[in-house]
Amino acid sequence: MTSRINLLERIPLPELFTHVTPHPDGGWQVKGAGNTKATSRHDTQREAIDSARDIAKNQGTEVVIHRRKGCY
Repeated sequence: MTSRINLLERIPLPELFTHVTPHPDGGWQVKGAGNTKATSRHDTQREAIDSARDIAKNQGTEVVIHRRKGCY
């Protein structure tokens, strides 16, 4: 039987994510979890993903890529 503490250690914390989401004014944005402002804004999703990967690598986070409609 797995203890509760072991299960909690495996659950990723939200602040450990860098998100790629559609920007409300067009294009794509990279945002750290919990941030209200975009870290960067890009014309294409590919450019945003590349930027997010660099940021995530430097900060030790994971990248979450959202679709146009906001879903993962």
